[in-house]
Amino acid sequence: MMDKRILLTLFLVTLSLRALSQGSVSQRWYASSFREDMKQRRLSVYLPPGYDSDEATRYPVLYLLHGTGGDEMSWLTEGRLADIMDSMIVEGLCVPMIVVMPNGMADLDATPGESPYMQGKAKTVNFESWMGRTESAFPREVMPFIESELRTIDDKEHHAIAGLSMGGMHAMAISCNNPNLFDYVGLFSPQTKNLLTDSSIRRVKKNIENVDQLLENASFSTEKLKKKIQKHRQKLTDVDVYADLDTKLQQQFETPPRLYYIAIGKKDPLRMLLGEFLKQMNELGCSYYYRETDGGHTWENWQRYLIDFLPRIFRE
Repeated sequence: MMDKRILLTLFLVTLSLRALSQGSVSQRWYASSFREDMKQRRLSVYLPPGYDSDEATRYPVLYLLHGTGGDEMSWLTEGRLADIMDSMIVEGLCVPMIVVMPNGMADLDATPGESPYMQGKAKTVNFESWMGRTESAFPREVMPFIESELRTIDDKEHHAIAGLSMGGMHAMAISCNNPNLFDYVGLFSPQTKNLLTDSSIRRVKKNIENVDQLLENASFSTEKLKKKIQKHRQKLTDVDVYADLDTKLQQQFETPPRLYYIAIGKKDPLRMLLGEFLKQMNELGCSYYYRETDGGHTWENWQRYLIDFLPRIFRE
């Protein structure tokens, strides 16, 4: 019979090897100012195996965005992000990296039950999250927080952004509005259209100007009315994120990303709208990698696209 001390040693070695092959996951709060009723917002972070044991190493960052109705936990729970990362890093299939998963719902700061401000669940249709506020705040709030808190490599070559469905639309908008930030972009079953066309944006801005002028000149406007209107007005202040998309895409591809990855299922209801975006990209001369799979708008596909995307990024 094997000595108990040997068994204990083997057990401890097994635990140590397992710990070395697993990354860590945490949730963190960061300061936010794009809503008056939320002073903080929450995001999830995956740190690769070995992050805590080697304090000299710095890592590239993948910002991974969820879809409508999701939150900062979606990629961890439904997407099995940590399992996928652990497996692919240990097997040498992708570069060790930090993965950041923010909450992209404009009207919610955290997953249900974790918020000090809100009690609701993310809505399946959430127009406020399609109005540019999340995208506009991202480079001002999320990225500086991550760069200050974690050992990242802070340059375009070591930044990637990807998202599913609504998160794909966010990734597209964030990357083309900030062409010097991301060398890798991934759109998984992306929602490539919303209500914000150039003409509708002009109408929104004109209406804002008219309301502002009316409030300034009208004798009936009270402070209470002004505050009420201002609260709704704030939801429309970032619509320019979606203006002049042709021009922004052209600027982004003047020094093109190393990878612009687009994938969708043959039965996905967003496939037709994506076709219009691909036509736009082709007409502008933007180069991209396109993958079409079986299936529809499902986590099975989004996991598949992530597994295909990861080995392609941050390679020298």
